[in-house]
Amino acid sequence: MDAEAFAELVDAHADGMYRFAHSLLKEEDAAEDAVQDAFEGLWRKRKTVTPGKYKSYLFTSVHNRCMDALRRRRPTVEPEVALAKIGADTPPPHDLQPHLHQALSTLNERQQSLVLLRDYEGYSYAEIAEITAMSLDAVKVNLFRARRALREQLGTLTHWV
Repeated sequence: MDAEAFAELVDAHADGMYRFAHSLLKEEDAAEDAVQDAFEGLWRKRKTVTPGKYKSYLFTSVHNRCMDALRRRRPTVEPEVALAKIGADTPPPHDLQPHLHQALSTLNERQQSLVLLRDYEGYSYAEIAEITAMSLDAVKVNLFRARRALREQLGTLTHWV
């Protein structure tokens, strides 16, 4: 891969990688660092990464960097507190997006990344399995559980829609 091809990869994938990283990390600088580190790693390993696997390599790298960063952190809001904030007394939302992000933040890191990869970024189950180094069955089961948890958390809001 030459510099021109690398620049095309950056143009094609940087925004999606940043959205994914930012959704997990909730910090602009940390998300930018994760994306930059992934591209830097690809450039260093450009001769060993299979050309058709660049996108997978990049998202796997960002995913791993985000998981490492999240493991180093301690949750700032307990899940029970976040769930209480979207309880039955919640006023009618004009925009469900903040509630969805809040509910998403109560999921564990693995479930968050699966929902983001599948439902936000549109990756197939097979691509997600490759990115996360999980089996295809594990991806499906964990994604099912994550969606069920989101439905349970957001269920109190559905009567407003």
